[in-house]
Amino acid sequence: MGRWLIFLCLLLAKLSLAREVGLQWASDGQNVLLSWDRPGLEMTLYRSTQPFELEDLKTPTFPICKIVGLGMANTYLDNRLAPDTDYFYAGSTPDGWWFTADPVHLPARPLPDELIDPWILVDKLNYSLEVYSDGRIAKRYPIALGSSPRKRKLHQDRASTPEGRYEICGVQPKATFYKAYDVSYPNQADRARHKLLAPKTPIGGEIQIHGGGIEDNWTWGCIAMRNQDLDELFRHPEIARGTVLWIVGSELSCQDLECDEQAPAIDPVELGHWQRRCKLPVSCLRDKATRARQGP
Repeated sequence: MGRWLIFLCLLLAKLSLAREVGLQWASDGQNVLLSWDRPGLEMTLYRSTQPFELEDLKTPTFPICKIVGLGMANTYLDNRLAPDTDYFYAGSTPDGWWFTADPVHLPARPLPDELIDPWILVDKLNYSLEVYSDGRIAKRYPIALGSSPRKRKLHQDRASTPEGRYEICGVQPKATFYKAYDVSYPNQADRARHKLLAPKTPIGGEIQIHGGGIEDNWTWGCIAMRNQDLDELFRHPEIARGTVLWIVGSELSCQDLECDEQAPAIDPVELGHWQRRCKLPVSCLRDKATRARQGP
C-alpha cells in the first residue's frame, strides 16, 4: 500500500510540474521564439494548427509536426511558419508535457503582386506549401494531407502523398474541393518504383492541390489548403501548367531532389534494381545516398 502511495505522489508531482511550467513565446510577426524556464531539460517540440494534447500524438488525425529534439537548450526559433495562421505547441520532456497557454497567431501578409519564375515546394513534414519567386520564398501556407501523411506514395491507397519532382499539369478554377491544381503524378520514378515494389496493385493518380480546409488529415493523398489561400494563388496566372512542384517528406528531402536533378539521366528501373542490390532505399532517383555510393 505504501509503495502505491509513493507512486501516486510522484505522479501527481509530475503532473503538477507539467501544468505549472509552460512554454513561453514571443514573435516578430514572422518568426516565433519559444522558451522554457528549465535550462538543461531535454525537450522535443511539436507544432500544430489545431489545439492538441498528449493523446493526439499517438494516432494523429490532424496535422502535427514533430520538431527535432532540442537537446539541452531552453529556447527555439521557429522560422517555418505561415502568416495568418494559429499555431499551438507542446513540448515533451523527462518531467512531462508542456503546452503553450495561448495560440501563436502570425499576422496576414499578402503574396507579392508579381511572381517571377515561380515554383512550389510542398514540405510534408512541416505541413507547409511554399511559393518561390525569383529564387526566394515569397510566401508559406499551411496544408493538410491524408491519413498516412509521412508515407511516400507507392500505389493507390487513398492515404499517402507522393514525393519527388513534379509540375502542375492542370488548373481547375472550379473543382470538387473548391479549386485545384493537378499534380503530374505518377512521374517516371514513381512508375519504376511501383513496377519494382508493388506491380500487382494499381499505381493510383489524380493527386491535386485543392481547397477544403486544413482541420484534419482528411484527403486521399492530395494536398489540402484553406479556400482563401487557393483564392490568393489563383489570382496569379504565373502559377499555371508547367509550374515546377517539388514534394519532400520522410523519404525524399530537398537535397535528394537536388542531387537527382543535377545527375545525368539514367533509366529509373535499372537504378532501382541497383539500389536494391546495394541495400539502399529503392527511390528510383539518384538521391543523396545513391550519389554518395555511385559518385558524380
